[in-house]
Amino acid sequence: MPATPVVDAVVDAKLAVDLAEQTKQREAAEKARADAEKRLTEIEAENKVLAEARAELERIQREKDVAEAIAAETAALPYEGAVKEAFMKGVQHANLDNAADVKAFVESRRSEYDAIVAAARIKGQGVQVVGPVIETAAGIPAFAAASHALHEQMARRGMSIGKNAKRDQSKAALFAAKYLDSFDRAYQTQLAAETAGMTQ
Repeated sequence: MPATPVVDAVVDAKLAVDLAEQTKQREAAEKARADAEKRLTEIEAENKVLAEARAELERIQREKDVAEAIAAETAALPYEGAVKEAFMKGVQHANLDNAADVKAFVESRRSEYDAIVAAARIKGQGVQVVGPVIETAAGIPAFAAASHALHEQMARRGMSIGKNAKRDQSKAALFAAKYLDSFDRAYQTQLAAETAGMTQ
């Protein structure tokens, strides 16, 4: 039986309504997807800006921590004038990353600078070191190690090398002992200061 025109018109109208609804839903879905993609792009841009800001803050904080560590580690430097200035420039231009690196770097530089300053002070006092300055564990210079070992062996056996000022009872020895004792008492503070100055 052939379809009636009325039924066909109703079916066509229903299909047209369904098609229009589906088209409307599809357009709404595409718009929602475009909005979501746009928002995602905006979020990614915001995240990138936040990451850059966080990295900048971390860099500033790290630089502040390093500057504070440098100030703390170099506060009690025993150097003066140009030596201290050169030391500080070396530490500041080392591009150190954290406080531990600053501490290690300052300690290594201190050992170098201490040797340089000590050599300059000794030279300024007119002292010239001819022998090696390597010392044994007991603090005896290497060039005197043999003499010291011989002296220790003889002392253990009760043998004397030369005169002992405490056992020498001559008038000259008694006067010298008394004079040295009074000199040590009178100039004790100056001698201690001089000894401290030479050991720094």
